[in-house]
Amino acid sequence: MSRANTYRLAPLVVTIVLLELTFWSVFVWLYYMVSEGNPEFLLENKDYIWASAILPLYSFVYLMYYVWKRKAIKKYADHRLLTHVTPKISASKYVLRYVFQRLGLGFIIISLLNPQFGISKKAGIAQGIDVVFALDISKSMEAKDLSGNYSRLDIAKRAINKLVKDNMTGRVGLLVFAGNAYKQVSLTHDYDAFRFDLSTVNTNMLKYQGTNIANAIDLALTSFNSASKTNKAIIVVSDGENHEADAVAAARKAYEKHQVKIYTIGMGTPKGARIPNVDENGQLRGYIKDEKGNTVLSKLNEDMLKELAKKGNGAYVKATSTDLGLDYIIEDIDKIKKTKFGETKYEDFLDQYQWFLGPGIVLFLISLLFTTDFSTRKTKKSLFAE
Repeated sequence: MSRANTYRLAPLVVTIVLLELTFWSVFVWLYYMVSEGNPEFLLENKDYIWASAILPLYSFVYLMYYVWKRKAIKKYADHRLLTHVTPKISASKYVLRYVFQRLGLGFIIISLLNPQFGISKKAGIAQGIDVVFALDISKSMEAKDLSGNYSRLDIAKRAINKLVKDNMTGRVGLLVFAGNAYKQVSLTHDYDAFRFDLSTVNTNMLKYQGTNIANAIDLALTSFNSASKTNKAIIVVSDGENHEADAVAAARKAYEKHQVKIYTIGMGTPKGARIPNVDENGQLRGYIKDEKGNTVLSKLNEDMLKELAKKGNGAYVKATSTDLGLDYIIEDIDKIKKTKFGETKYEDFLDQYQWFLGPGIVLFLISLLFTTDFSTRKTKKSLFAE
Protein backbone atom coordinates (compact mmCIF):
# COMPACT_ATOMS: atom_id res chain seq x y z
CA MET A 1 0.00 0.00 0.00
CA SER A 2 1.22 3.50 -0.81
CA ARG A 3 2.37 5.37 2.30
CA ALA A 4 0.74 8.47 0.87
CA ASN A 5 -2.68 6.90 1.39
CA THR A 6 -2.25 5.74 4.98
CA TYR A 7 -2.29 7.38 8.38
CA ARG A 8 1.11 6.65 9.83
CA LEU A 9 0.70 6.27 13.57
CA ALA A 10 4.29 6.25 14.86
CA PRO A 11 5.19 9.89 14.02
CA LEU A 12 2.11 11.24 15.78
CA VAL A 13 2.56 9.09 18.89
CA VAL A 14 6.22 10.09 19.24
CA THR A 15 5.34 13.77 18.75
CA ILE A 16 2.56 13.68 21.37
CA VAL A 17 4.74 12.01 23.97
CA LEU A 18 7.70 14.33 23.39
CA LEU A 19 5.58 17.46 23.31
CA GLU A 20 3.69 16.62 26.50
CA LEU A 21 6.89 15.77 28.39
CA THR A 22 8.68 18.86 27.14
CA PHE A 23 5.78 21.23 27.77
CA TRP A 24 5.15 20.10 31.33
CA SER A 25 8.83 19.89 32.22
CA VAL A 26 9.45 23.44 31.01
CA PHE A 27 6.27 24.78 32.63
CA VAL A 28 7.00 23.25 36.05
CA TRP A 29 10.69 24.23 35.94
CA LEU A 30 9.97 27.84 34.97
CA TYR A 31 7.26 28.19 37.60
CA TYR A 32 9.53 26.81 40.29
CA MET A 33 12.53 28.91 39.28
CA VAL A 34 10.63 32.17 38.93
CA SER A 35 8.39 31.79 41.99
CA GLU A 36 11.27 30.71 44.22
CA GLY A 37 13.70 33.31 42.98
CA ASN A 38 11.35 36.27 42.56
CA PRO A 39 8.52 37.16 44.98
CA GLU A 40 7.05 39.47 42.35
CA PHE A 41 5.80 36.48 40.34
CA LEU A 42 2.44 34.80 40.97
CA LEU A 43 -0.56 33.22 39.28
CA GLU A 44 -3.65 35.30 40.05
CA ASN A 45 -6.22 32.65 39.06
CA LYS A 46 -4.82 29.54 40.70
CA ASP A 47 -8.37 28.24 41.08
CA TYR A 48 -8.36 27.58 37.32
CA ILE A 49 -5.37 25.24 37.49
CA TRP A 50 -7.81 22.37 36.88
CA ALA A 51 -8.13 23.61 33.28
CA SER A 52 -4.61 22.31 32.60
CA ALA A 53 -6.13 18.81 32.59
CA ILE A 54 -7.63 19.74 29.22
CA LEU A 55 -4.18 19.61 27.60
CA PRO A 56 -3.35 15.89 27.97
CA LEU A 57 -7.03 15.09 27.38
CA TYR A 58 -6.91 16.98 24.08
CA SER A 59 -3.78 15.06 23.02
CA PHE A 60 -5.48 11.76 23.84
CA VAL A 61 -8.66 12.65 21.92
CA TYR A 62 -6.64 13.84 18.93
CA LEU A 63 -4.72 10.55 18.88
CA MET A 64 -7.89 8.44 19.21
CA TYR A 65 -9.51 10.35 16.34
CA TYR A 66 -6.42 9.73 14.20
CA VAL A 67 -6.48 6.02 15.05
CA TRP A 68 -10.17 5.82 14.19
CA LYS A 69 -9.60 7.41 10.77
CA ARG A 70 -6.69 5.06 10.16
CA LYS A 71 -8.86 2.02 10.85
CA ALA A 72 -11.81 3.41 8.90
CA ILE A 73 -9.82 4.04 5.73
CA LYS A 74 -8.42 0.51 5.79
CA LYS A 75 -11.97 -0.83 5.76
CA TYR A 76 -12.95 1.49 2.95
CA ALA A 77 -11.36 -0.48 0.09
CA ASP A 78 -8.84 -3.10 -0.87
CA HIS A 79 -5.31 -1.71 -0.60
CA ARG A 80 -4.87 -2.06 -4.40
CA LEU A 81 -7.81 0.27 -5.02
CA LEU A 82 -7.07 2.65 -2.16
CA THR A 83 -4.64 4.80 -4.19
CA HIS A 84 -7.31 5.37 -6.85
CA VAL A 85 -10.37 6.11 -4.70
CA THR A 86 -8.93 8.17 -1.81
CA PRO A 87 -7.03 11.44 -1.82
CA LYS A 88 -3.42 11.37 -0.78
CA ILE A 89 -2.84 11.92 2.93
CA SER A 90 -0.16 14.11 4.47
CA ALA A 91 0.71 12.46 7.78
CA SER A 92 3.32 15.13 8.47
CA LYS A 93 0.66 17.85 8.24
CA TYR A 94 -1.47 15.94 10.73
CA VAL A 95 1.47 16.05 13.11
CA LEU A 96 2.15 19.75 12.46
CA ARG A 97 -1.51 20.65 12.95
CA TYR A 98 -1.48 18.84 16.29
CA VAL A 99 1.71 20.65 17.39
CA PHE A 100 0.31 24.11 16.60
CA GLN A 101 -3.10 23.38 18.15
CA ARG A 102 -1.61 21.82 21.29
CA LEU A 103 0.82 24.69 21.83
CA GLY A 104 -1.89 27.26 21.12
CA LEU A 105 -4.23 25.63 23.60
CA GLY A 106 -1.43 25.47 26.18
CA PHE A 107 -0.72 29.20 25.87
CA ILE A 108 -4.43 30.04 26.12
CA ILE A 109 -4.81 28.06 29.34
CA ILE A 110 -1.70 29.69 30.81
CA SER A 111 -3.26 33.07 30.02
CA LEU A 112 -6.38 31.95 31.90
CA LEU A 113 -4.23 31.57 35.02
CA ASN A 114 -3.14 35.20 34.50
CA PRO A 115 0.58 35.10 35.31
CA GLN A 116 1.62 38.31 37.05
CA PHE A 117 5.16 39.59 37.06
CA GLY A 118 6.47 42.94 38.24
CA ILE A 119 4.89 45.46 40.57
CA SER A 120 3.54 48.90 39.80
CA LYS A 121 3.01 51.52 42.48
CA LYS A 122 -0.36 53.24 42.37
CA ALA A 123 -2.26 55.82 44.35
CA GLY A 124 -5.98 56.12 44.91
CA ILE A 125 -8.68 57.39 47.23
CA ALA A 126 -9.59 54.96 49.99
CA GLN A 127 -13.24 55.08 50.95
CA GLY A 128 -15.79 52.94 52.70
CA ILE A 129 -17.14 52.46 56.20
CA ASP A 130 -15.72 50.91 59.36
CA VAL A 131 -17.19 47.47 60.07
CA VAL A 132 -16.46 45.36 63.15
CA PHE A 133 -17.51 41.70 63.14
CA ALA A 134 -18.51 40.43 66.59
CA LEU A 135 -18.24 36.65 66.29
CA ASP A 136 -19.77 34.34 68.88
CA ILE A 137 -17.33 31.58 69.86
CA SER A 138 -19.30 30.04 72.72
CA LYS A 139 -19.46 26.23 72.79
CA SER A 140 -22.95 26.33 71.29
CA MET A 141 -21.37 27.49 68.00
CA GLU A 142 -19.97 23.94 67.62
CA ALA A 143 -23.51 22.66 66.93
CA LYS A 144 -24.07 21.33 63.41
CA ASP A 145 -27.75 22.02 62.81
CA LEU A 146 -27.04 24.12 59.69
CA SER A 147 -24.86 21.46 58.08
CA GLY A 148 -23.96 17.90 58.98
CA ASN A 149 -20.34 18.52 58.01
CA TYR A 150 -19.70 22.03 59.32
CA SER A 151 -20.40 23.72 62.63
CA ARG A 152 -22.12 27.07 62.99
CA LEU A 153 -18.69 28.62 63.59
CA ASP A 154 -17.19 26.99 60.48
CA ILE A 155 -19.95 28.39 58.28
CA ALA A 156 -19.67 31.84 59.88
CA LYS A 157 -15.91 32.01 59.32
CA ARG A 158 -16.17 30.88 55.69
CA ALA A 159 -18.84 33.45 54.89
CA ILE A 160 -17.04 36.34 56.63
CA ASN A 161 -13.83 35.42 54.83
CA LYS A 162 -15.60 35.49 51.45
CA LEU A 163 -17.32 38.77 52.24
CA VAL A 164 -14.10 40.57 53.19
CA LYS A 165 -12.35 39.20 50.11
CA ASP A 166 -15.03 40.12 47.57
CA ASN A 167 -17.02 43.06 48.88
CA MET A 168 -15.25 45.22 51.43
CA THR A 169 -13.70 48.57 50.56
CA GLY A 170 -13.44 50.14 54.01
CA ARG A 171 -11.73 49.07 57.20
CA VAL A 172 -12.66 45.85 59.00
CA GLY A 173 -12.12 44.64 62.55
CA LEU A 174 -12.85 41.44 64.43
CA LEU A 175 -13.68 40.59 68.01
CA VAL A 176 -14.71 37.26 69.48
CA PHE A 177 -16.97 36.76 72.45
CA ALA A 178 -18.51 34.18 74.75
CA GLY A 179 -18.88 34.96 78.48
CA ASN A 180 -16.52 37.88 77.83
CA ALA A 181 -15.16 39.54 74.68
CA TYR A 182 -11.71 39.84 73.14
CA LYS A 183 -10.53 42.15 70.37
CA GLN A 184 -8.90 39.90 67.76
CA VAL A 185 -8.19 42.38 64.93
CA SER A 186 -8.19 46.17 65.16
CA LEU A 187 -9.69 48.13 62.27
CA THR A 188 -7.49 47.64 59.23
CA HIS A 189 -7.28 47.76 55.44
CA ASP A 190 -5.05 44.67 55.50
CA TYR A 191 -7.65 42.09 54.47
CA ASP A 192 -5.09 39.30 54.19
CA ALA A 193 -4.07 39.74 57.83
CA PHE A 194 -7.74 39.90 58.83
CA ARG A 195 -8.55 36.64 57.06
CA PHE A 196 -5.51 34.92 58.57
CA ASP A 197 -6.52 35.88 62.11
CA LEU A 198 -10.10 34.83 61.37
CA SER A 199 -8.88 31.36 60.33
CA THR A 200 -7.34 30.82 63.79
CA VAL A 201 -10.57 31.48 65.70
CA ASN A 202 -12.01 28.54 67.69
CA THR A 203 -14.33 27.91 70.64
CA ASN A 204 -11.44 27.24 73.04
CA MET A 205 -10.03 30.77 72.86
CA LEU A 206 -12.01 32.18 75.79
CA LYS A 207 -12.11 30.66 79.26
CA TYR A 208 -15.47 32.04 80.36
CA GLN A 209 -18.42 30.50 78.55
CA GLY A 210 -21.80 32.05 77.86
CA THR A 211 -23.01 34.55 75.27
CA ASN A 212 -22.48 38.09 76.52
CA ILE A 213 -23.58 40.14 73.51
CA ALA A 214 -23.78 43.39 75.50
CA ASN A 215 -20.10 43.12 76.40
CA ALA A 216 -19.27 42.38 72.74
CA ILE A 217 -21.11 45.49 71.51
CA ASP A 218 -19.46 47.70 74.16
CA LEU A 219 -16.00 46.41 73.24
CA ALA A 220 -16.72 46.82 69.51
CA LEU A 221 -17.55 50.49 70.12
CA THR A 222 -14.04 51.03 71.50
CA SER A 223 -12.64 49.94 68.12
CA PHE A 224 -14.02 53.07 66.49
CA ASN A 225 -12.57 56.55 66.67
CA SER A 226 -15.42 58.52 68.21
CA ALA A 227 -14.02 61.79 66.85
CA SER A 228 -13.96 60.43 63.29
CA LYS A 229 -16.86 61.16 60.97
CA THR A 230 -16.46 57.75 59.38
CA ASN A 231 -19.72 55.81 59.19
CA LYS A 232 -19.69 52.69 61.31
CA ALA A 233 -21.45 49.35 61.73
CA ILE A 234 -21.22 46.27 63.95
CA ILE A 235 -22.21 42.84 62.60
CA VAL A 236 -23.05 40.41 65.41
CA VAL A 237 -22.82 36.76 64.32
CA SER A 238 -24.38 34.56 66.98
CA ASP A 239 -27.00 31.93 67.80
CA GLY A 240 -28.56 34.51 70.13
CA GLU A 241 -28.50 32.44 73.29
CA ASN A 242 -27.71 35.51 75.35
CA HIS A 243 -26.99 34.68 78.98
CA GLU A 244 -26.37 38.23 80.15
CA ALA A 245 -28.71 41.20 80.49
CA ASP A 246 -28.71 44.55 78.71
CA ALA A 247 -27.86 43.36 75.16
CA VAL A 248 -30.81 45.25 73.69
CA ALA A 249 -29.94 48.34 75.73
CA ALA A 250 -26.35 48.15 74.43
CA ALA A 251 -27.61 48.04 70.85
CA ARG A 252 -29.87 51.04 71.41
CA LYS A 253 -27.03 53.04 72.98
CA ALA A 254 -24.65 52.14 70.13
CA TYR A 255 -26.97 53.69 67.56
CA GLU A 256 -28.54 56.57 69.47
CA LYS A 257 -25.38 57.79 71.20
CA HIS A 258 -22.61 56.75 68.79
CA GLN A 259 -24.49 56.46 65.45
CA VAL A 260 -23.21 52.89 65.00
CA LYS A 261 -25.66 50.57 63.25
CA ILE A 262 -26.11 47.05 64.62
CA TYR A 263 -26.68 44.12 62.24
CA THR A 264 -27.32 40.59 63.50
CA ILE A 265 -26.97 37.20 61.84
CA GLY A 266 -28.71 34.20 63.38
CA MET A 267 -26.67 31.00 63.42
CA GLY A 268 -28.60 27.78 63.97
CA THR A 269 -32.18 26.57 63.81
CA PRO A 270 -35.17 26.96 66.16
CA LYS A 271 -35.23 23.16 66.51
CA GLY A 272 -31.70 23.20 67.81
CA ALA A 273 -28.95 20.60 68.05
CA ARG A 274 -26.64 18.95 70.55
CA ILE A 275 -23.45 20.81 71.46
CA PRO A 276 -20.34 18.75 70.71
CA ASN A 277 -17.64 18.75 73.38
CA VAL A 278 -14.55 19.33 71.23
CA ASP A 279 -10.99 19.48 72.60
CA GLU A 280 -8.19 21.77 71.41
CA ASN A 281 -7.24 19.28 68.69
CA GLY A 282 -10.75 19.20 67.27
CA GLN A 283 -11.49 15.71 68.62
CA LEU A 284 -15.07 14.95 69.72
CA ARG A 285 -15.30 13.94 73.37
CA GLY A 286 -19.05 13.58 73.51
CA TYR A 287 -21.82 16.11 73.97
CA ILE A 288 -22.33 18.76 76.63
CA LYS A 289 -24.76 17.84 79.41
CA ASP A 290 -26.46 19.90 82.12
CA GLU A 291 -26.14 19.41 85.88
CA LYS A 292 -28.80 16.70 85.77
CA GLY A 293 -26.96 14.73 83.11
CA ASN A 294 -29.32 15.65 80.28
CA THR A 295 -27.92 16.47 76.84
CA VAL A 296 -28.09 20.22 76.20
CA LEU A 297 -29.79 21.46 73.04
CA SER A 298 -28.73 24.80 71.59
CA LYS A 299 -31.52 26.64 69.79
CA LEU A 300 -31.48 29.80 67.71
CA ASN A 301 -32.99 32.77 69.58
CA GLU A 302 -34.30 34.81 66.68
CA ASP A 303 -36.51 37.12 68.73
CA MET A 304 -33.58 38.54 70.69
CA LEU A 305 -31.41 39.01 67.57
CA LYS A 306 -34.25 40.72 65.73
CA GLU A 307 -34.75 43.09 68.66
CA LEU A 308 -31.04 43.91 68.70
CA ALA A 309 -31.10 44.81 65.01
CA LYS A 310 -34.28 46.84 65.43
CA LYS A 311 -32.90 48.92 68.29
CA GLY A 312 -29.60 49.32 66.42
CA ASN A 313 -31.39 50.53 63.25
CA GLY A 314 -29.83 47.69 61.28
CA ALA A 315 -31.19 44.44 59.92
CA TYR A 316 -31.45 40.78 60.91
CA VAL A 317 -30.91 37.79 58.63
CA LYS A 318 -30.99 34.08 59.32
CA ALA A 319 -28.12 31.96 58.09
CA THR A 320 -28.53 28.77 56.08
CA SER A 321 -26.07 25.99 55.33
CA THR A 322 -24.79 27.82 52.25
CA ASP A 323 -25.64 31.47 52.85
CA LEU A 324 -24.89 33.61 55.88
CA GLY A 325 -27.09 36.40 54.58
CA LEU A 326 -24.18 38.80 54.35
CA ASP A 327 -25.08 39.83 50.81
CA TYR A 328 -28.32 41.34 52.08
CA ILE A 329 -26.52 43.10 54.90
CA ILE A 330 -23.84 44.42 52.56
CA GLU A 331 -26.53 45.82 50.25
CA ASP A 332 -27.95 47.69 53.22
CA ILE A 333 -24.51 48.83 54.40
CA ASP A 334 -23.70 50.04 50.88
CA LYS A 335 -26.54 52.52 51.22
CA ILE A 336 -24.61 54.20 54.02
CA LYS A 337 -22.63 57.13 52.73
CA LYS A 338 -18.98 56.15 52.25
CA THR A 339 -16.30 58.16 53.98
CA LYS A 340 -13.14 59.13 52.11
CA PHE A 341 -10.08 58.23 54.15
CA GLY A 342 -7.77 60.23 51.89
CA GLU A 343 -5.13 59.19 49.41
CA THR A 344 -3.63 55.76 49.83
CA LYS A 345 -0.64 54.25 48.07
CA TYR A 346 -0.56 50.60 47.17
CA GLU A 347 1.28 48.14 45.01
CA ASP A 348 -0.34 46.10 42.28
CA PHE A 349 1.01 43.15 40.32
CA LEU A 350 1.26 43.58 36.56
CA ASP A 351 -0.86 41.23 34.44
CA GLN A 352 1.08 39.28 31.81
CA TYR A 353 -1.71 37.11 30.40
CA GLN A 354 -1.70 38.97 27.07
CA TRP A 355 1.77 37.58 26.22
CA PHE A 356 0.26 34.09 26.26
CA LEU A 357 -3.26 34.74 24.98
CA GLY A 358 -2.07 36.47 21.76
CA PRO A 359 0.42 33.77 20.65
CA GLY A 360 -2.06 31.07 21.67
CA ILE A 361 -4.76 32.41 19.36
CA VAL A 362 -2.26 32.93 16.51
CA LEU A 363 -0.91 29.37 16.82
CA PHE A 364 -4.42 27.95 16.81
CA LEU A 365 -5.36 29.94 13.70
CA ILE A 366 -2.17 28.84 11.90
CA SER A 367 -3.05 25.20 12.60
CA LEU A 368 -6.19 25.62 10.48
CA LEU A 369 -4.01 26.31 7.43
CA PHE A 370 -2.63 22.79 7.42
CA THR A 371 -4.67 20.79 4.88
CA THR A 372 -4.14 17.14 5.67
CA ASP A 373 -5.54 15.78 2.37
CA PHE A 374 -4.21 16.78 -1.04
CA SER A 375 -6.57 18.36 -3.52
CA THR A 376 -9.59 16.16 -4.13
CA ARG A 377 -9.99 17.83 -7.51
CA LYS A 378 -6.57 16.64 -8.62
CA THR A 379 -7.37 13.14 -7.50
CA LYS A 380 -10.60 13.09 -9.47
CA LYS A 381 -8.81 14.40 -12.53
CA SER A 382 -6.24 11.64 -12.48
CA LEU A 383 -8.87 9.02 -11.71
CA PHE A 384 -11.02 9.81 -14.77
CA ALA A 385 -8.24 10.88 -17.14
CA GLU A 386 -8.16 9.00 -20.40
